[in-house]
Order: sequence, then C-alpha cells, then structure tokens
Amino acid sequence: PGSTFTVRLLGPKFDEREGRAVTSSVRSELLHAAPPRFVVLDFREIEFIDSAALGACTAIRTAASERGASVVLFRMSDQIRTVFDVSSLSKLFTIAKDDDELEKITG
Repeated sequence: PGSTFTVRLLGPKFDEREGRAVTSSVRSELLHAAPPRFVVLDFREIEFIDSAALGACTAIRTAASERGASVVLFRMSDQIRTVFDVSSLSKLFTIAKDDDELEKITG
C-alpha cells in the first residue's frame, strides 16, 4: 500500500524561494523509512511560475523517482499547464486536473 504526500503550493507565485522550500520538504519526506508512493504538488493557488520553480519540480521528480515515488501535478490552471506544455516538462509528470483524476491515479 502506498501513501501520498501532498504539498499545497502557496500562491500566487511559485518562484525560486518557494521552490527551494518545497524541494527541501519533499526530500525530507522521501528520506523516511517508508517513503510515500506519490508526491502531489497542488497548484490550485499558483498563477505564476518561474524557471527556477520549474527546475525545482524536476528536482523533486528526480528525488521521488530515486525512492520509487511518482510526482503528480494537481489542479494546475490552464496558464500554468501551458508553461509545462511549452517547455515539454508536462511529458515528465502525471497531471491530474481534479479530485476524480487524482483518485484514479493514487487509488
């Protein structure tokens, strides 16, 4: 049975400062003896994301995969989703638009 670790990103901006804090929090959680199966990054409050925060997302994905966890990007606005699509980063992540999709992914 896998657990889920959810990080609700504080908006409206997801930038370098927030990216460092979130990366640190997720890495700490992944070090537990029984790391979560899923790391969910909840974007519901995010209206702006910069390149440093995109880098933080990929660092989180790398750290999670090293511990057998998957990263799910949750509740992204169309604008934020476009940033991930244009940068081709959306291919690296599982994306859930709403609670129903998240439940299907995480069980």
